[in-house]
Amino acid sequence: MLLFSMKSQLGKIQITDDGYLERTCPLDPASAWRVPISNVIWIEMQFFVGHQVDALFATASDDYLAKKLPKDRIREFITYFPGIPINQVEEFTPTARWFADDRQRTHIGTYTDMQFAQLELADAVAHGWMIQGVNPRILREISV
Repeated sequence: MLLFSMKSQLGKIQITDDGYLERTCPLDPASAWRVPISNVIWIEMQFFVGHQVDALFATASDDYLAKKLPKDRIREFITYFPGIPINQVEEFTPTARWFADDRQRTHIGTYTDMQFAQLELADAVAHGWMIQGVNPRILREISV
């Protein structure tokens, strides 16, 4: 059963009663996706002139994009993501997660949002990274 549904560019974005966020695409079933809301670690929203919003739902392993959502439905929509950081951006961040790339050997990141930094650290550790240090004096720099 659906708790929430709204139109998007390719179909619909829906919240299901079993805790999933999904995009349905009747005209292009291959571009549909479904992800547990509990896997979403942050959301980025890109607002456009007019009445549309693009949203990027980031998980530790992948990003899920929903384009051309109706701006007037966003306030109700985000209530289904309590405690998940939601940022308004001009451009989306790169989809690749540094800690999921097996070619990466080091990473130094600067974070202004400590909640997001803690989520990234937990994901990095889950991928086998070892935290080397945190420097709160330099804009919360974290070396792994």
